[in-house]
Amino acid sequence: FILSSLNPYISIENINVDAIGITNLNFGITIDANTTGGFNSVATIQNVTFFGPYGLQLLSSNGGSIQGVNVEKCRFFSSSIGIDGSSITNSNFHELEFYNQAQFGIRLSTGGGGYTESVKIDKCLLAGCITGICLTNTTRVIITNTVVDYCFLPLRLVNSTNMRLVNSYFGSSLGIGYKDIFTLYPSLYQPPDTVFNNLYQPTDAAVTGDTATGPPTISSSV
Repeated sequence: FILSSLNPYISIENINVDAIGITNLNFGITIDANTTGGFNSVATIQNVTFFGPYGLQLLSSNGGSIQGVNVEKCRFFSSSIGIDGSSITNSNFHELEFYNQAQFGIRLSTGGGGYTESVKIDKCLLAGCITGICLTNTTRVIITNTVVDYCFLPLRLVNSTNMRLVNSYFGSSLGIGYKDIFTLYPSLYQPPDTVFNNLYQPTDAAVTGDTATGPPTISSSV
């Protein structure tokens, strides 16, 4: 689906997207905001269930950013990537479920001349993913009331700033504390990845359970 100044809005609701058998990088749904002419896009995806290797792709292929994305009450059984978003602003991911993605549950990044900022991930469940949530070159992303469990890497950050975690849980399938992954697998967290110890300021989140006795709980108040 291509959004343009003549067609800036799209709403997709109450369907199943079956991409089983697709072996290339085609996603079940791709929404591309062609922002060359300059406009505010709005995309709503609600009550959609995704099957197959790749779920939902969001991008702006001609520079700028895709705005006003609202993805709500969807389920992702896509085997490789659930949501892949590039250059997203002022958007919301709410009440989503992800199961057993071999690459990423949610991957958000910045590219193509745009930027990813002011995004909220709320009330989501990610279980059994290799990487639960991956943020690359993003800013002002808030994750609230979310559970990421039985993932090899629950959360991966690369050059991402001003992030906040609120009332969320991140558990590793390794059965160890989250910060211990840095010690055991240092190659996964080479610069420019964000250093875990410097990510959480006292006003943002308190991190506990960070020893090898078990995964951490992360809590905060706003």
